[in-house]
Amino acid sequence: MTPPDRPQRWNYQQVLQLAAVVLALLVLLGGLKNLFLKQVLIGLGPKVIGARLEVDHISLSLVRQRMAIKGFKLYNPDGFPNEVMLDVPEVSVRLNPWRMLTGRLTMSAVVINMKELVIIKNADKKLNVDALKIAQSGKDPPAKEGEPVKKAKRPKFFIQELRLNVEQVVVKDFSKGETPVIQVYDIPLKDKVIRDVDSFEKLMTVLIVHAMGPTAIKSAGIYAAAAVLGVGFLPAGILGIMVADDDSVLVTRMSRDKAFDFCRDFIADRGTMKKQHREKGYLTAKIDGYDVRFDIAATEAGETAITVSARKFMLPKSAFAGGIVYQLRQRMGGDAR
Repeated sequence: MTPPDRPQRWNYQQVLQLAAVVLALLVLLGGLKNLFLKQVLIGLGPKVIGARLEVDHISLSLVRQRMAIKGFKLYNPDGFPNEVMLDVPEVSVRLNPWRMLTGRLTMSAVVINMKELVIIKNADKKLNVDALKIAQSGKDPPAKEGEPVKKAKRPKFFIQELRLNVEQVVVKDFSKGETPVIQVYDIPLKDKVIRDVDSFEKLMTVLIVHAMGPTAIKSAGIYAAAAVLGVGFLPAGILGIMVADDDSVLVTRMSRDKAFDFCRDFIADRGTMKKQHREKGYLTAKIDGYDVRFDIAATEAGETAITVSARKFMLPKSAFAGGIVYQLRQRMGGDAR
């Protein structure tokens, strides 16, 4: 009588092969999961915000209950330059998986580090923030005759606690000509806590309104939307908190002489030269109605520091000085830091 065949035991190599296949599937599924989330988030740009949205990377870990978003960039709406309007290099999210079982994406904590918000006023004196769909929140499109009004579907999510950090706001005013008047505000907003954010529109409105607050820029649309969505405004006192210094500094790898020539060429392009002294390292000019001074000096580290100060009617204008440095940095590219 032939004994029954024994089940074949898996050898060490086969176990390793199976483990490799399982691991590869998990990695593949993880990558697909992150790719899916990325495409969903990008799709919210034109549908909900009213502008193109790009994201470099999303990483979700259900085990750690964490999600990280890198390179979140919102572009200007139609009718404005095709440039980045809102630059958020990093978003950290702590998820609440138990509440997510109800079908609502619930985040117990979110930290958003905003690098820059660029506000543009076009030739018609319209603001880019007011051209966004979220600036029309609360205004449903008119229904056709005999049809009920259909409200657009919104993503179901809830942020219990949002912490917002804002570095800088750039204001570009094209209402006075093709070359914009640029002002830069360093925003003193660190760990601003906002609670109970219950829609994507409200989240984006929170980001824009709290960044705009210290600039005292008047915006009819976005502030009206904030009121409709129940977004709390910054205290009135923060409008007086600007950059304490009267000047703005740019450090470059250029030599002192090359930096002097660079500033001189910039003045020739943007304004009118008043005085210049290469040996003493300064230039003064009239740019967009402001009195601007460039002080150029070598540093101990072998670099060159360009200090820009601006005044109008004898009063210091730090935001305009910051705008000049912003333009110099853009023109220098990799030579500036």
